[in-house]
Amino acid sequence: MDFTTSPRRPSLISRQPDRLVAALRVYGICPRLLSLQIPYAHPESGVWGILPLVPSPLLLDCSDLAPAEAAMVLTDLRIQQRQHQVLPLLLVPPAVLCVQRLIATSGLTGVVISADAAAATIARWVNAPARLGPGLVWVELLAPPLMEKDPHLVPLLAALSHASSMAQAAEWCALSCRKVNYVLATSCRQLGIPIAAWRSPAQWVDALSNALASPGPTIQHLLSSAGESQCEGQQKDSKRNARMNDDVLMASLCGCVVLRIVTEGRTVRLELDDPRLGRFQLQCKDAAILTPTATWAHFDQRAAWARVIDWADRGPDQTLQLSFANGADLVIKAAACRLERLSG
Repeated sequence: MDFTTSPRRPSLISRQPDRLVAALRVYGICPRLLSLQIPYAHPESGVWGILPLVPSPLLLDCSDLAPAEAAMVLTDLRIQQRQHQVLPLLLVPPAVLCVQRLIATSGLTGVVISADAAAATIARWVNAPARLGPGLVWVELLAPPLMEKDPHLVPLLAALSHASSMAQAAEWCALSCRKVNYVLATSCRQLGIPIAAWRSPAQWVDALSNALASPGPTIQHLLSSAGESQCEGQQKDSKRNARMNDDVLMASLCGCVVLRIVTEGRTVRLELDDPRLGRFQLQCKDAAILTPTATWAHFDQRAAWARVIDWADRGPDQTLQLSFANGADLVIKAAACRLERLSG
């Protein structure tokens, strides 16, 4: 890459700018200092207002950003990039894995530079011509081997940090509740978050932030190693497809009203009503309900709102966990589950 000879004046956003400003001035770069703003109580047209309108290039120091705060900044930055072609240079400490992983899945185009990089390295990238293709360039940092990119995860994390309910977070992201549950379910699978009936947006923020910050091998385990055999790769692909099918099924259940629970020997049937798509049944083969009978025996007598599936997940031990809006759970152990449309 060729670099321009005349210094450019970047916008700099940093909570501790003095050291960086002094270091860049040695190379003839005098940054324009800007500050993050107090975010709106809720996003307006997808914008949180935490990031001021900035000219390109933007030098953004992410060293002191909390995960939810970083998610709001990245959400605003992605919109500014789409509307105004802003090119960001993001400074991230090597140890701050959570923010690196959020950047990796954000859908941004830009340069991610180690906050420990020499001032000369940062200066070269500030003065470089803006000729980047789609995607991210990582400088003195290894691109995190994260899960499949999902452009909804970052804005969803930002929304969850301010929303009072899951439905409100979904509305702010212009997503259906079913899509939100699908994003969360796939994120749980890929980040290794254990099954739990989280209902509070704040609990989701904590769970996602902690998992993204963890240096554990969970995410790496999802990726095929270069030396694995073709047979091993096919087996892993099969497992991934199975997980994805489970995620689609679980997301399909969210928002449905359970009309009736029927047990016939080793088969458990749940008759469901989807407000948009009509009647379905979930048929569980070689199944047993693990929840105490007294808890679900008169299930059909509950109010309709208390029979809405708020969260669904499938565990590695073949358990199907359904959580309802009133806080109740139904756990079924089943060898196989199939969702079928009911006629009439």
